Amino acid sequence: MTFTRSATVDDVTGAVSYTDWTPTAGDSFAAVTAPQVPGYIADPQEVAAVAGVTGDSADLSYTVTYNAKTPESTPVTPTTPTATKQPTVTPAAPVAPTSNRLPTTGDAQNDWLAIAGIGLFAALGLVGMRKREDTEK
Repeated sequence: MTFTRSATVDDVTGAVSYTDWTPTAGDSFAAVTAPQVPGYIADPQEVAAVAGVTGDSADLSYTVTYNAKTPESTPVTPTTPTATKQPTVTPAAPVAPTSNRLPTTGDAQNDWLAIAGIGLFAALGLVGMRKREDTEK
């Protein structure tokens, strides 16, 4: 956008006076659509029109950001699952106990083992006594 103004110089005093800034081709900007870039989305997609721009208006600056498109996914319609056949289990009939008495373990009488142990200790004792008698002499 272009603005112009006129300046007048007083020949006697040398003072310069200016007229107001005037737009040469209108005082507005049309809306601008961001260019399409394959695979990207512009944000914003359009910059709004601006009207009433004067020579004293602030500078206007707009930034358009492009973001990568996310792949579109097709929603999946859930289906009703098919029933799976469960195995049939037939419980076995309970076995009745044969006796109300618990089994006894470790109760066996080993008399012969006890006699053999006593005999072994007696023999070792005799050998030990005889050896002691021989060393004392």
